[in-house]
Amino acid sequence: MPERGSRPFVYLTLGTASASTDVLRQAVDGLAALLVDDAARAGARRLAIEIATMPSPAEVVDRLT
Repeated sequence: MPERGSRPFVYLTLGTASASTDVLRQAVDGLAALLVDDAARAGARRLAIEIATMPSPAEVVDRLT
């Protein structure tokens, strides 16, 4: 994942070709709400910790071969 500074960031693609302005606005508003949602933030932290403890792809290949 690309990193900006010491914090990773995520790319999100919205289907702008077929979505109306209202649909895109609702999607952006929903994502913005996640930034202030403590439960979502806590879940993201747990997921980040879980991912950080996973073996690297190279380690998995070594185990499989």
